Amino acid sequence: MKIRIAVSAAAFVMSVGLSAPTAMAQPTTWTMPDVRGMNLAAAEKAFTAATEGSGVKLSPVNLSGPGEVINLSNWTVCSQSPRAGGTIRAKSQPAVGVNRPNNC
Repeated sequence: MKIRIAVSAAAFVMSVGLSAPTAMAQPTTWTMPDVRGMNLAAAEKAFTAATEGSGVKLSPVNLSGPGEVINLSNWTVCSQSPRAGGTIRAKSQPAVGVNRPNNC
């Protein structure tokens, strides 16, 4: 009788494991939001929401010349690639051109 219980318990565990739903596949493409005119902090937040936190990074490009983009709220998005409504793929390198406010 002990053997039957062990076999039955093992069969139950196997059937539960086999019938469990598989993890849903993550999407591999997303739609680029229109972030032009936003400050960079808001643009990054909108981009992360649109890409569902996939890890695809939005790269800022300083249009005023050399220099780091540090405080995101002090930069305005002047241009973007891909365009609004364009496709972002997992291996894409989306970028935004940024400048100081009122300098686009």
